[in-house]
Amino acid sequence: MSENVFAYGSNMCSGRFRDYGVLPEGKGRAALLADYRLLFNKKSMKDGSGKANVEPHVGGQVWGVLYTVSDSDLKRLDAGEIGYSKTADPAEMQQLTSANPKWTLEGSCGYVYRSAPAAPQPFFRSYNPATGGHLYTLNITEHDNATTVDGYRADGISGYLWPTGAQAGTTQLNRYYNAGANDHFYTTAAAGPAGYNAEGPAGWVPSAAVAGLTTPMHRLVGNFANDFLVLAPAQGLTGNSNFVMTSQFAEGLAHPILGIDVELDISTALTVGSVDFGDLGCSLQLNGYSPQGFNSAWQQYCIYLDNKTLMWEIQNWIAGTDANPYSPSFVRAGGELAALTANALPAGLRLRTVLIYDAYGFVLGANFFAYQGSTTIGQAQMLIQNIAGPAVSGIAFGSAPILAFQLLLVGTGGDSTTTFQAGGSGTLRYTATSPLQATTQLPTNVGFHVTGTGENSTITYGPVAATFSKTHTQTVSV
Repeated sequence: MSENVFAYGSNMCSGRFRDYGVLPEGKGRAALLADYRLLFNKKSMKDGSGKANVEPHVGGQVWGVLYTVSDSDLKRLDAGEIGYSKTADPAEMQQLTSANPKWTLEGSCGYVYRSAPAAPQPFFRSYNPATGGHLYTLNITEHDNATTVDGYRADGISGYLWPTGAQAGTTQLNRYYNAGANDHFYTTAAAGPAGYNAEGPAGWVPSAAVAGLTTPMHRLVGNFANDFLVLAPAQGLTGNSNFVMTSQFAEGLAHPILGIDVELDISTALTVGSVDFGDLGCSLQLNGYSPQGFNSAWQQYCIYLDNKTLMWEIQNWIAGTDANPYSPSFVRAGGELAALTANALPAGLRLRTVLIYDAYGFVLGANFFAYQGSTTIGQAQMLIQNIAGPAVSGIAFGSAPILAFQLLLVGTGGDSTTTFQAGGSGTLRYTATSPLQATTQLPTNVGFHVTGTGENSTITYGPVAATFSKTHTQTVSV
């Protein structure tokens, strides 16, 4: 069993709890104790100083932190907080104050239930700046995950709902979700709008207004789709100029990105019309930027079309100079992935690159996949440690974390430019276990400071939402 503890004074710091050997469950939450005031009238039994205490005071407020602790930890806390006692039993209170002169009644510190009743719970609201939508939930864990991982911003408590339908005079509030729009919809109706899937009850609301207790919860709809997008780089969104994906920054510094998994889904065939150099084809390049100090400064993982054949390739590049940023690659390997029938990426084709990591966030290699619809038509895996190089090779020299990356659909190699026939389209899908954000600048702590690549194309990229999220999508078209 666990108990909620309202901590004030020095106990608001979780480190104070740890001094007692108490480990709170989850994060502490800001809490307000109304009609009480904070005093320092408790004489320390150690040094005689005044310690924090609370007493009833109409109109007063005491801010603190609400922690959840186990019953065993609560006993440790009680043992550490010498000179304080708590009780909800009148007989026990009388025994404490009359039988032991060291206890003095200071007044009531509030009211508690003798058993746990059903009661309205906080209905937390958070806001997604990328879509303009809101998430409402009674689940504090879901709320915390949305605001720390999924790009939402905490927006307070919108009201109080019953967590079950056991209370008379309540109606179920249903929650629906549209994955394409990343939007939630709330209604007491039995069915949601078209395109929205039921997610179950959000809670139970009063069936009718209760004077002095309830207020209407209004629902509004707005179109913010183009108001929360990352501004395009100065070079535009075409060919070898696309957004840079990074994890969270701290004074311009980025964290390693974990779990990178990218995909190109073809909606309408992307057909190669011509190239200015080499074989007919194109390449989907995942270009990763390593931290400073690593031999592998620029990591490249490619799936490319070359004369009706899909190929895969890994190249890790040594850091060059500003005058010659593309120093010769020192880790390089490639092979065949699948055969196609034309120099085109057909509708329904999906090209996917999934990076492989060690426990420290170093990229060890990659898995490459090609799908036609639901059928796997090719797959390959390569670990850097298995690549033989002309000078140095293996994990000790070639492996490194990735702080930022770009996804580009360009020519096959050798600085070639691919011209696609008009009408092709598709979607780039970005996924990672670290929250990603699209930006136009590289972090300052990477070892290679040139965006883009030598190859180019006539492809055009769409906008990306301006939010931290583990998933992003972006259109490509000609």
